[in-house]
Amino acid sequence: MNVSAITEVRKAAPYFEAGYKMIDISFCATIYKDAIHDPILDGDDWEMRMDELDKQLKGRGIRVNTTHLPYRYHYEDPSSENYAYHYEMTRRSLIASERLGAKWAVVHANTVEATMAHVKKLFADTGVKTVGLAIENMAKSPIEELIEAHDILLMILPEVRTLSQLRLTFWSDFRYPIRVTMAPNRQRQQRIGVPTELVKDYTVRLLLDHTIVKEITIKDNYQRLNVLNFDCVMCDSAEITVHSTNGYRDAVIFEVR
Repeated sequence: MNVSAITEVRKAAPYFEAGYKMIDISFCATIYKDAIHDPILDGDDWEMRMDELDKQLKGRGIRVNTTHLPYRYHYEDPSSENYAYHYEMTRRSLIASERLGAKWAVVHANTVEATMAHVKKLFADTGVKTVGLAIENMAKSPIEELIEAHDILLMILPEVRTLSQLRLTFWSDFRYPIRVTMAPNRQRQQRIGVPTELVKDYTVRLLLDHTIVKEITIKDNYQRLNVLNFDCVMCDSAEITVHSTNGYRDAVIFEVR
């Protein structure tokens, strides 16, 4: 039975004994300095502590599902009180999430601009490869604004690579057949024109050490497979920003190679 509970690790034992097989770990209390402070990431040996915790969880057959990063501080303002300490605990929380095998770590949204900057900074400062950041909306961050602002796919490569081609495959919804046919019933099943789900306008940026080394903008795309050829460049990450689709509400990228 895959049952999940969100809690601090130090309070999780009763859930394990009750038969829970997954845990959503909260690191939120790591930034507090009062009685509710969670010391799990304190000190210089916190990474060794995470590795030991990972071993214990696996020994119990417990899987870490997601984590929640600290958020009750002004992460949009580096000049705010105790910012350095709060951000360091957040950085450690994301690294710990990866070491524990979590696939997603939750960031609680601020304004759209502040949230975007915070997410990019965390990826840059931690170098995590196997854990993603899931953004949870709050009162001052309407979900519609967050969805519109986060049509960006950020890919961090495991090492510096030399690239000369990218192959992007977009979603076109295969529920609708596209074929040349004289059969009236097949003709009625088809949609005229470009599938609305296909990404129409987008920009690809290749970066090296957070500096753009190549930028390609495509407009009026109508194909499912886009092959982008360019002169060789060295990069360690790539950003794909979707500006619009051919009418569908969501932008879906099926594959990038």
